[in-house]
Amino acid sequence: MMPDICFIFEVHQPYRLKRYVSPIPSLKYYHAYFDEQLNREIIHRASLKCYIPAGKILLEQIKRYANIETSFKINLSISGVFIEQIKKLSPKVLKLFQNLVDTGMVELLGQTYFHSLAGIYEDKSEFIEQIKLHKELMEDVFNYSPTVFENTELIYNNEIGRIVRSMGFKGIITEGAERILGDRSPNYVYKAKNMDLKILLRNYRLSDDIGFRFSAKWWKEYPLTAEKYANWLSMTPGDCIVIFIDFETFGEHHWPETGILEFLKYLPEELVKRKISSFNVSEILDKHNWIDELNIGVWDTVSWADVERDVSAWLGNNMQRKAFEKMKNLGELISMSNDNEVKYIWRLLQISDHFYYMSTKTGGPGLVHSYFSYFNDPLDAYTSYMTVLNDIEAKLREKLYSNKDFQKKYFLRKVKKFQGFDFYKGDGKKLGIRVYSLKEFLDIIRNVEYDSIIFHMVRGDIERWIEDVIGDYILGERIRNIDIEDNVRQQLIRVIEDRIKELGVD
Repeated sequence: MMPDICFIFEVHQPYRLKRYVSPIPSLKYYHAYFDEQLNREIIHRASLKCYIPAGKILLEQIKRYANIETSFKINLSISGVFIEQIKKLSPKVLKLFQNLVDTGMVELLGQTYFHSLAGIYEDKSEFIEQIKLHKELMEDVFNYSPTVFENTELIYNNEIGRIVRSMGFKGIITEGAERILGDRSPNYVYKAKNMDLKILLRNYRLSDDIGFRFSAKWWKEYPLTAEKYANWLSMTPGDCIVIFIDFETFGEHHWPETGILEFLKYLPEELVKRKISSFNVSEILDKHNWIDELNIGVWDTVSWADVERDVSAWLGNNMQRKAFEKMKNLGELISMSNDNEVKYIWRLLQISDHFYYMSTKTGGPGLVHSYFSYFNDPLDAYTSYMTVLNDIEAKLREKLYSNKDFQKKYFLRKVKKFQGFDFYKGDGKKLGIRVYSLKEFLDIIRNVEYDSIIFHMVRGDIERWIEDVIGDYILGERIRNIDIEDNVRQQLIRVIEDRIKELGVD
């Protein structure tokens, strides 16, 4: 019995920052952060080489096999920022995708509007909001409401699954990595641990045969033909095979002269010859029962990137992690500013590609990162990104900090659970005390063991928390200037009490 095939094509283009971005005079000129010329050039090039020719081939083949038993169907996962760009720069492409969906043979998947890493934030509110925004966009542009979800870069863990299920999705797509499967096959339907959420797994070997190896002349299977690939699919055991690749594979990642468009054109015919049908994701989930549960904790989070298939493609080095944390922390300041334009910029800065460009991996993964990056090196990508973050933060602080009521509300707020300050003993062991506000911190240092205070002062933990989390640079600087040779406890208490009084609190 032939397996069912599920073709899923990811459609995404980021907004790219300028290579040598500079601070701008006002946040009203936010577009100055982004390389509009480069974004325009890439959209136009990809439209001519990939989106239009590949889209027309798919539309032709879908219609050709629409009324026969062995049908040809596909699935699309389209980011919100891609739709934004083609609306303005390539409306013909948008119309072509709308025509594809109108055939009734194309299923649209849900995802995060900004193709972001919001699914792995500790606070899931931004993740939920971006899913809602994407759903609204799909309904507005395509009159379609997705029921299956594909998180950015196929990133998945149990917590992501729980959120997705709570929002009404019946299934999710992720990577069929051996470290989550063991000796099990990716070619079956699974379910999430303790949830009524079905999981489909990408067959990365068969997907990468097209996505990465198609034009590789060193590959022993080169050249890959539609006939050869259809044979491979027909001989692969399992209930269903998920082929998940970038739509840009067809003409952009592999240029037309490689024969990739001809491969796409003749593949449906070769599948039909072998009586192999391709299905929409929902049909696969409805047709096949799940065979086992997948239990993927936060520390085992899986993705489709690099050989590790984890989140190290975006958070694998100190530059990436520092940029990621600063971007997240800026969100609270932005939300309190009630400035929707600035919030939109911040969300554009959440696009996963920005962190991907900062990767310092070597070998094969490093070559892939370099291929997609337009920066000279990861440090350039990091510098440009941090310049934008710092500029936005400085302008917001200048605007908001002049308002005494805002300062009192912001500096004395209770931070989120994951932002709390943990007290350690002098020997570096946890005391089991965590505080979430400046006032709570003040109460604890009145009585906490003296060695704990010295431990944190020597390391600079307190001033860092005050500046990076609480956001009060004035207090942070005062703490930094405390004489560590004198009575540190009393000095700390005094500078914090004085600062609270300055904010207008008795």
